[in-house]
Amino acid sequence: VDFEPFQDEEFVYNEELGREIPKGWGVRAIKEVANISDGVGYKNEDLDEEFDYNNFLLITLNNILEGGGFKPEYRFLNINTDKIREDKVVRELDIVLANKEQTKDGRLLGSPAIVFFPVYYTKSIALFSCNNTRVVPLSEQYRFLLYLDLKINQPYVAEVFHGGTSVWYLHTKSFKDSYKIPLPPLPILQRFHSLVEPLFQKIILNQKQIMTLRKIRDTLLPLLVFGKLRVEEI
Repeated sequence: VDFEPFQDEEFVYNEELGREIPKGWGVRAIKEVANISDGVGYKNEDLDEEFDYNNFLLITLNNILEGGGFKPEYRFLNINTDKIREDKVVRELDIVLANKEQTKDGRLLGSPAIVFFPVYYTKSIALFSCNNTRVVPLSEQYRFLLYLDLKINQPYVAEVFHGGTSVWYLHTKSFKDSYKIPLPPLPILQRFHSLVEPLFQKIILNQKQIMTLRKIRDTLLPLLVFGKLRVEEI
């Protein structure tokens, strides 16, 4: 946020950001470092709470936490696979943003999340809803820098790029054209990515293990309560 590791270096004023940044850093519009697209429309009757091998996982607004972060509560969509377009799918570690908000206080709009799938889901892709915007970095080394930059600046995104009255929405085109990302020189970017990627991978692994433990708990607890299973049998 304040370039603390670089405080001993020379700083220059950047007009696009309206602040000083370390000399040698660049500033680019987010559309220059990531592909950005909105999700798929669907009917409520096509949604399912239960997993079916024929259905697709659907990442919705409910998967995004206010201020940023992923909530692993999943819905599934029964949809004709012929209608699936590449710009409407997400893969694990893709970034999605909330592009709708009903509360109008700016806590959810523009909040980012890094997607991960439940352990029992066998497909390599999922769909994401029209209430979300996908941000796919053009280079893997941009991924976590983009996520953290968007998370830190979520209040700014909500304030500057929102439209609507009763429901706020994200001005996607304006966001793509005008939201700026400060980018360090490539050696710094590579070092940063190598430091934070294992941390994010560990966070996701922990979340998946928690999901597995919850499923085991929810399966065993009723059996124990009703005496259908004894502790020594587990």
